[in-house]
Amino acid sequence: MNRRLQTPTSEPRRHCRHHSRSADRRSRSDTGCSSAPPFETEELATHFENGQSWRRLQVRYPQDIATHCREQTFYFNQKGLLQRVDYVTDVAGGVGSHYCFDHVNYDGIVIPTLRRVVPRMPEPDVFGPSAVLIQIANAIVE
Repeated sequence: MNRRLQTPTSEPRRHCRHHSRSADRRSRSDTGCSSAPPFETEELATHFENGQSWRRLQVRYPQDIATHCREQTFYFNQKGLLQRVDYVTDVAGGVGSHYCFDHVNYDGIVIPTLRRVVPRMPEPDVFGPSAVLIQIANAIVE
C-alpha cells in the first residue's frame, strides 16, 4: 500500500513556528517563517533494516533556514517515530546516519532520548563505533 506522509495543514502557523524555533536554536536567528520559501519533500521507497520496515522522507531545507545539511532523509517506523536521519554535512563533508532510540513522551512531544551518529560508508553500522552519542535524561517542553 502506497501512502503519503501527511503534515498538519489545519494549523500552518503552529508548524511554521516550530521550524522557526528549530532554526533559532541552531543559528540564533529568526527566519521570519511567514515569508520563508517552502521545504521541498519527497517520500522515497520503503527502507528495510534489522527486520523492520521504515518509511523515508527526503527533505530539502530552504536557503534561509540554518542547518548543518540542506538535504536530509528521515526514516520513520510503523508508529511514526523517527528512527534515523541520513545526511552529508555541508560544512565538514561528513557522511553520517543519526539513529534515534528510547523515545519518551514529554508533555505530548515525543523525543528520542538516546541518539547515535555512525559513519555511513558504504552502509551504516548501528552496532559499530559512534561518532556522536547523546543521551537525554530530561526535557522541558515550553
